Amino acid sequence: MSKETLLNRQFTEREVQRMRNIVTKKTNDRTHIQAGYESNIKRNEGDIWEENGKTWTIKNGIKRTVSKMANFKQESIMPLCCPQCNEPLARQSEYVKHIYKLMHKCPKCVAREESDLKLQGKFDEYALKMHAQNHLDLLENTEKEFDDFANNGFEKFMTENGEVETWDGKGLTPEQIKETKQWIAEQKAKITTYLS
Repeated sequence: MSKETLLNRQFTEREVQRMRNIVTKKTNDRTHIQAGYESNIKRNEGDIWEENGKTWTIKNGIKRTVSKMANFKQESIMPLCCPQCNEPLARQSEYVKHIYKLMHKCPKCVAREESDLKLQGKFDEYALKMHAQNHLDLLENTEKEFDDFANNGFEKFMTENGEVETWDGKGLTPEQIKETKQWIAEQKAKITTYLS
């Protein structure tokens, strides 16, 4: 085998120029001129617009799509420091992470605020409102699950004993569905009047 190899492929001038640009670290230089459509709309940093059924933004000079989960991601990511007291939150226990997810502040800030409420004599009202809000969220989840069960039912369900049961939500009578929805609505109304 000879040590020389023949290169059978022909490179275009554009490809050669691109390789020169890469070697000289001029990766943003153009290798050809393209004529075509150019938008009259100029976008700036932070602009948000909709195009072709997608939401777009410009961040750090780069055009990107806005994810449908962007708000969820923002809320679920714990920052390095507490937004109120700048106490470091990184590398903390699961307790700190849990409190931050619930209250969006560190446990020290929560304890400080609750202590101030106790000194002012408003803690009992605060605790009852938190408890009522928790019940309201629970009722809303229950209502969604009941609607899903009444409309779709479950095909099969495995019990703790390993027996397979078939549950059918469509077997509920209209009176049972009406009574259950009415009870949930009454409970939600009581809680919302208490909260307001």
